[in-house]
Amino acid sequence: MPFRPLKSRLAIGIGILALFLGENIAAQPLVIPPPDSEGANWNNNRLANACQPPELPNKSGLTMGFACPRFMLGSIEMQKAAFLDARINNWWIAQGQEPYFSYGVIGRDPGPDIQNGCCTCYQLQFDNPDIRPLIVQWINTGANGCSDLHNGDCDLDLFMGAGGTGNFNACVAGKPNSSTFEQFMYTDYPWEGQPWGGGVSDPSSCLFTGASRYLTRTTAISCRSSIYEGYKGNPEVSWTRVKCPEGLIRVTGCKSSDDVDQPSAVTDPSTEDWNRGYVTSMQDCCLPSCGWVNNVPNPSDPWSNVYGCNVQGTPWTIGNPVPPPEPQVHNCCSWDSCQTCGSSEYCNQTEQQCSGDCAGTWCP
Repeated sequence: MPFRPLKSRLAIGIGILALFLGENIAAQPLVIPPPDSEGANWNNNRLANACQPPELPNKSGLTMGFACPRFMLGSIEMQKAAFLDARINNWWIAQGQEPYFSYGVIGRDPGPDIQNGCCTCYQLQFDNPDIRPLIVQWINTGANGCSDLHNGDCDLDLFMGAGGTGNFNACVAGKPNSSTFEQFMYTDYPWEGQPWGGGVSDPSSCLFTGASRYLTRTTAISCRSSIYEGYKGNPEVSWTRVKCPEGLIRVTGCKSSDDVDQPSAVTDPSTEDWNRGYVTSMQDCCLPSCGWVNNVPNPSDPWSNVYGCNVQGTPWTIGNPVPPPEPQVHNCCSWDSCQTCGSSEYCNQTEQQCSGDCAGTWCP
């Protein structure tokens, strides 16, 4: 599984975002605080998945959580992380000072190797030697399955700009499977290859208008570079679990406590005992399932769950927490942060009865 670098493709791929934004990627620090784990929690009624379904319809009044643009293949954060870890681990292409690996995140269903893989990492080596190898973190479920590890029946769903929406869509209104919550990240979004068709396949179609300039730029660059570098088109891979690199953890916000027991990625991989599969593409803009702290079985504090983002693409962190939802009801007793009144007439009579006898929250 060697990697043969193509200079023309690499110049377009790894450098395209730096040129577009005027950034010196290799010189940029990667200082990111941990995620706000209290925000992405099933039980505190502060945050909802922007996609409905699958989110409960009665959460329409809560703050909406989206997938973060920083997770996209080719984002400025992913490129900074790859440079940082290449420097630390000497993961360089022999012919030049470029990282051997690119970084990304995937959706994957549980398979025979592991039942819940939130925040575990994998090294992907492509059958096509011109495609740069990846280290990816599992942050979402809902791919096409993984019933046979060794015969290639494993779908690794790679997150990229205009990668494909599928069952859910919090990206743009008025399209199949658009969220009934009616909050979306883009007002202009290409619908080529949607849904279920893998999204955009022509770089000239990578045209977006997002809720922020950062979101618009990051998505366009991810869309183009993913096509140029060969990650579209369901390429086949060999893959195995590895230790999550430090830079990738800082981009996603999540680390599994058993990560320390995993082998490090290598730039001269063996072809023996690796799993087989293929890479698909996705972007539905929904809050990833590993964004809920309840879904991460073995978190390593403080990297407890994958970041959630607001509609502009800004992550909620311990220093920038998820804002509480605006109260929807008044002068009654509530158990969902004043989004609805409880049904008990007794509890709704006075604040003392509500908070004392009923253990609820009084909504003034």
